[in-house]
Amino acid sequence: MPRINEDDPSYPHGEEDGITSDHLEIGTFESRNAVTDKPELKLVGRDGNAFAILGLAMRAARGAGWTKERIAEFRTEATAGDYNNLLRVVQEHFNVY
Repeated sequence: MPRINEDDPSYPHGEEDGITSDHLEIGTFESRNAVTDKPELKLVGRDGNAFAILGLAMRAARGAGWTKERIAEFRTEATAGDYNNLLRVVQEHFNVY
């Protein structure tokens, strides 16, 4: 799968590019500057691998406007244990569906 470069001018950034909240699967937010404390995270039908779950959560956190420090704290807590710990921490920080 090719890597997404969000700095690429052809990358869609919002409603002005025809992207609405109906198209977002990893998190929804009011604007690019609004911070969502508990963003939505779709895991149903996704790869259940721990690295895949962590990657989806990190992408949703960035999309929700979390600071780098908050994302680092989440990552540290999520990776401080086993797979069950990862799932518990993800569910504490995200609205998982």
